[in-house]
Amino acid sequence: MGGISLWHWIILFLFFVLPVLAIGGLAWFLIRRSRAAATPAPTVEARLQRLDTLLAQGSITTAEHARQRAEILRSL
Repeated sequence: MGGISLWHWIILFLFFVLPVLAIGGLAWFLIRRSRAAATPAPTVEARLQRLDTLLAQGSITTAEHARQRAEILRSL
């Protein structure tokens, strides 16, 4: 007598731990999904402007700029 048996631990796990993990996982998934949906993809104009800025800063070469610009325009 006394103490907690294996069956008690199983019942505690099934009725308390699993629901908490399930609710926490669902909340995490929904928050992550809403954050992903909240950030819209940049427009073509914004992408081209960013590319021009990188070229002006010297972060990319003229050849890289031309290649990326063609890729952006091809995606239209």
